[in-house]
Amino acid sequence: MFSTILIPVADDACNWDALELARTLARTADSALMVLYLMPAQAPVYVLPEMDTPIGAVSKGYDQALVRHRNALEREGLRILDRTLARLGVEKACGLSRVIYGAESVAQVILSAAQELEADLIVLGTRGPSEGLRTLEWSVIETVLRLTQCPAMTVRLQDRVLEHAPSPMKARI
Repeated sequence: MFSTILIPVADDACNWDALELARTLARTADSALMVLYLMPAQAPVYVLPEMDTPIGAVSKGYDQALVRHRNALEREGLRILDRTLARLGVEKACGLSRVIYGAESVAQVILSAAQELEADLIVLGTRGPSEGLRTLEWSVIETVLRLTQCPAMTVRLQDRVLEHAPSPMKARI
């Protein structure tokens, strides 16, 4: 039915419901599961010029700092992606990590990856449009659903209590 299932994630913890469904679909259909880890570039990089440094040298230093910053983000993304893939335990699962910069559209990165990987299905985890803090996430999902060339499905994420969190009852004893 599906040969390649794409699941974009921005956090290895909050998308577990969608990851689990995608894993089940991949195992049932003997499909390849492609996890696309999206990491927003969170912090700008600043390079302070020295008083006697020419402008061109500052520009070169800034460019080098941006490259180091992007490389560090990509290494972190690959580390989290490896951990997510290990948790999935699917033989035909692999992944890629993309750093998203402010000028880039997250939806367009997802759509481009789906086209590049020839995905047959995109699985998107969401908490729904009613979540005030999730409006950006929902707008990205809405854009992907509207513009994708392949089938896409959303999986409503459940609010879960962390398994390792101490019980309030035990804390009082």
